[in-house]
Amino acid sequence: MIELMRQIILSVTAASLFGAVALALVPDGALKEAVRLGVGIVLVLSLVLPLRAALPPALSEFVPEAAEVQQDVADDVYRAAIREQVEAQTAAYIEQAAADGGIACTAQVTADIAQDGTVSIAAVSIRAADADRARALRERLSEELGVPVSSIRIE
Repeated sequence: MIELMRQIILSVTAASLFGAVALALVPDGALKEAVRLGVGIVLVLSLVLPLRAALPPALSEFVPEAAEVQQDVADDVYRAAIREQVEAQTAAYIEQAAADGGIACTAQVTADIAQDGTVSIAAVSIRAADADRARALRERLSEELGVPVSSIRIE
């Protein structure tokens, strides 16, 4: 902390001396105003640059790096795409299995993806005109998909 204060005092002092000399050499007018603006920017930078070196280690615990945030977003998008693909393919498989058994139906599937990347079928909803045949299909799908019978709803 003392080193940081020393560095700030030295950089502000050096910037102030530089600014004073520059302003003394420039004649009055528009150029002097531009130099005054430049000196002000240099003074602000002389304050901020030493602080910049001290802040990231303290803030890194609380603020994630941009690359980490981008990776998390990419992972979420990837997981969502995989989940949607699994849901669509499983619904198509159920509808085909039902058609093979002589049942006309539509299926809706809800999948979950765990943090470790494993995909599991959370729920299945089947709309079929023949409820008795659909119940037999429900038993078969429970075994094939590893879904509890209670998670397969027939409408």
